Amino acid sequence: LNSFHYCYDNAFLRPLINFGMLIVGKDLRARARLHYGSASQVVFKLSTFGISPDILPISEDGETMNLDNHHRWIKERLEYEATLRQASEAKSKLAKSIMTGSSDVIPTEFDILFGRGKSFQNHSGNVWLRGLVDENLERYDAASKREKTAIAN
Repeated sequence: LNSFHYCYDNAFLRPLINFGMLIVGKDLRARARLHYGSASQVVFKLSTFGISPDILPISEDGETMNLDNHHRWIKERLEYEATLRQASEAKSKLAKSIMTGSSDVIPTEFDILFGRGKSFQNHSGNVWLRGLVDENLERYDAASKREKTAIAN
């Protein structure tokens, strides 16, 4: 759970919700965002967090419920998180293979290898990277901060 947003429009709930926030743990409190106001005010506040009104289960008038967009967003989010998890697992497997010297991973001539020793220094990808840095070093040193960002990208 990265964060949660609790939206409400009943002023009488305000003290109760604030008291509840004092009771919950510090970690959960740091992740909580409370939004009080009319439906349109809350939608605006949520949009400042990058939450699109299209994915909300309630319309800006606060009356119409439509869970289709919300369910679609949840499905897309779960797929995205599964992709991240798979990428992380693949990265861990790759790192483990490299560290154990497993033959599962064979670096190509374009890969940049991290390590110490001549075998790493002389790998073609590392040689290419050093050449690229050497080519642009003078231009980078003479550049302004903004130009340095452009060169690095």
